[in-house]
Amino acid sequence: MTRTSPLLDAATVYAVSGWPVFPLGDKGKVARIASVDGGEGYKDATSNVDVIETWWMRWPNANIGLHCVNFWVLDIDPDHDGHVTLAQLEKTYGKLPETLRQRTGSGGTH
Repeated sequence: MTRTSPLLDAATVYAVSGWPVFPLGDKGKVARIASVDGGEGYKDATSNVDVIETWWMRWPNANIGLHCVNFWVLDIDPDHDGHVTLAQLEKTYGKLPETLRQRTGSGGTH
């Protein structure tokens, strides 16, 4: 099967790393598989690469949803001035340990 999407490549890497994924709407946060079609949101998440390839061949621009199993995500959104507030949180609660980080579409961090 020909890979046609960098998002498919990323979803596959996540799945092979043991992180179950599911498709979201293009640039969105809503599960792509509608409930009327049997979709169950994060419960649809899988690490099965064949299923993932089928999804992203159908929806090549689908955003990637992760089912957070055995880890959690801290969602840091920009404040009203567009500044990320992680520095404020770390000032109050202490520095976070080094970990994976991802820039979000809104300019925040996961």
